[in-house]
Amino acid sequence: MKTPRADWQAVAAAQRRGFSLFELGVVLVVIAVLGTVFLQRVLFYQEEAERAAVAQVLAQLRITIQSRVAEAHIRGRTGDLSSLAGENPMSWLLRPPGNYEGEREAPQLDELEAGSWYFDRAEKTLLYLPAQYDFFSNEKRHPLKFRLLANTGNAPETTGKPENKGLSLEQVVDK
Repeated sequence: MKTPRADWQAVAAAQRRGFSLFELGVVLVVIAVLGTVFLQRVLFYQEEAERAAVAQVLAQLRITIQSRVAEAHIRGRTGDLSSLAGENPMSWLLRPPGNYEGEREAPQLDELEAGSWYFDRAEKTLLYLPAQYDFFSNEKRHPLKFRLLANTGNAPETTGKPENKGLSLEQVVDK
């Protein structure tokens, strides 16, 4: 006959057995589902952060352009604004963004680093090559392009040539 102490040891040994194979499978499935949801959210927030960074750089550039236009209007040199169209607006910033890679002469897309700004001297456009393409475009390796344009108004009757009203940074869409 068994002693009560032996029954207690048998129960303790049965409890120390651990997870069954089914329980382990359920835990792994739950961890996989949670990991998938977590990774989707991380990718979404990476795309949002990149979009916000691009919008912030564009806003900073537009403010700088407005300052240049206001300065030209104050000094009465609005005719000089047309000569600024096509220039690199990044060179006007006190401190360009950390992902600005400088000016290039007709760069090829395969030599550009994703998530960086460039100025194409040949086309006189500012390029941003997104790191997260899903948010910006359906096409792969397609940069966002911006160009500095002169805004001309109606020609005054006295001079006969169009008056420059300012500059704008506009997105260029390839056809």
